[in-house]
Amino acid sequence: MRLADFILANIEPILMEWEDFARGIWADAANAGATTDPATLRDHAEGILRAVAQDMQSLQTRKQQSDKSKGDGDAGEASDCVDAASRKHGIDRVAARFDLGAMVSEYRALRASVLELWRKSASKPDTRDLEDVTRFNETIDQSLAEAVDGFCQQVEGDRAAMAKEQAAREGAESANRAKDTFLAVLSHELRSPLSVIVGWVRDSAERKCNEEDLSEGLDAIERSTGAQAKIIGDLLDVSRIVSGKMAMDPRPCELNGIVQATVHAARPAAEKRGVGLKVQNDGALCHALCDAVRLQQVVENLITNAIKFTPKGGTVTVQLARQLSNVMIEVRDTGEGIDGDFLPHIFERFRQADGSSRRKAGGLGLGLSIVKHIVEAHDGTIEARSDGAGRGSTFTVRLPAIRVHDKADDDRTAQTDADRVPFNGDGDASRFPPVRLDGLRVLVVDDEDDTRRLLERMLEEVGAVVTAAASAAQALETLTKARPEVLVSDIGMPDEDGYDLIRQVRQRGHAARDLPAVALTAFVQRDDQRRALLAGFQVHLPKPVDPHDLTSTIASLAGRTDG
Repeated sequence: MRLADFILANIEPILMEWEDFARGIWADAANAGATTDPATLRDHAEGILRAVAQDMQSLQTRKQQSDKSKGDGDAGEASDCVDAASRKHGIDRVAARFDLGAMVSEYRALRASVLELWRKSASKPDTRDLEDVTRFNETIDQSLAEAVDGFCQQVEGDRAAMAKEQAAREGAESANRAKDTFLAVLSHELRSPLSVIVGWVRDSAERKCNEEDLSEGLDAIERSTGAQAKIIGDLLDVSRIVSGKMAMDPRPCELNGIVQATVHAARPAAEKRGVGLKVQNDGALCHALCDAVRLQQVVENLITNAIKFTPKGGTVTVQLARQLSNVMIEVRDTGEGIDGDFLPHIFERFRQADGSSRRKAGGLGLGLSIVKHIVEAHDGTIEARSDGAGRGSTFTVRLPAIRVHDKADDDRTAQTDADRVPFNGDGDASRFPPVRLDGLRVLVVDDEDDTRRLLERMLEEVGAVVTAAASAAQALETLTKARPEVLVSDIGMPDEDGYDLIRQVRQRGHAARDLPAVALTAFVQRDDQRRALLAGFQVHLPKPVDPHDLTSTIASLAGRTDG
């Protein structure tokens, strides 16, 4: 009987013989950590035997047969079946935690089992037996080469997957550690100014304060509330970035005004720390298409950071220059510098070079990540450089420049910048007094007693006639009697919120031209603003509100001029 026919006719006896040969191999594999019973993979061996026999019966040239033993065989469908069955066997032996040596030994046992049983059954040798054995060995070699290739590729794939999983795990653990540190820092940064506020309020309430003490306390409270407002602003910006809702309003801007305004606002803080603050400008007009308010936020953050990390006697230099098709804003300092290990992570959220309780500078570690997002939203780039600890640092922003063609454009751009760039920061010279509202009837609605009383005092001090209500229902009850000319309402209130109130006000026939309304609320997301305007409010102002912003807004809605 030809060898191929013998294999097909004796699959089961061959597999039983193979198992006897393989028991020692499987025992060694089990001792090495294999977890799957190797006998459960018998189907692979049966598939290999059937494919080998069919391949032996197919027509092939000498060269095809020779190539097969090298693993390069391509002799039609039968040869492909050998490859598929062998590769499956190699891959699954990896899953069963066999090593490569054990799998090769299995192939030797399979080859020996076939030849041993065939030799015992062949009573009359045939002249074609030598050719059959040669083709059998070549096909088994092909099968082994394919199994080894599948085994090795699976091992590499598993190794790569494990490395990727390990890297992802380490990244997640690092992110969790960073977030834990961030939450601890956030708690500290919020509680520190809060303790100042509570302490001064209690001290003022428990004992008589002279004018000097009261002035000192009010200054401390104002600085502390400003610090908390900055923290909340950064958190909201991060939330907008993560949700993809940080909107930009790009317009042609002349950047000299933005830089000068920001430096002007930061100078008192620099002088207080004994840090020199210089501006370098090559005299060229630097125009860019940008959101002036957001870009000022970038420059302000970089300057504030530089001042914070520069010791007394150091210098912070802000340079503005035109570079070919770009505008460059560079902030250099002679301060603490940045460690080389931390430098690649400088713009990551929740990352700080020192998040311990012994850190010298405050902050949440969010500012630079916000800066990077704003710059990239302007199609710009930002990079940080430092020669190491104690050797200062440099932050460079590059934005695409635009060309302004004539003086009229320059004038319009300068006017746009003057209108849109506010001053910020401590010691800001542009804080304006509240606008007078003499005799103007205003209805204030807020469920928080302290907030409602504060708004009453704020508006009464500028001459407004104020009616206060603690709920939407109470506001509706007093509406006819109070006959307000402007409505100022909180949004978040129990039972009926500000949206419910303004809808009912409009339904009762009080149109916007007769009773304009201001939504004064701690809900400050972009969607909150849109929802307030759709509900019937004319203006959305976030808490805490500046007295000038509130009174000027009310005066404008009432048709009065500032004064």
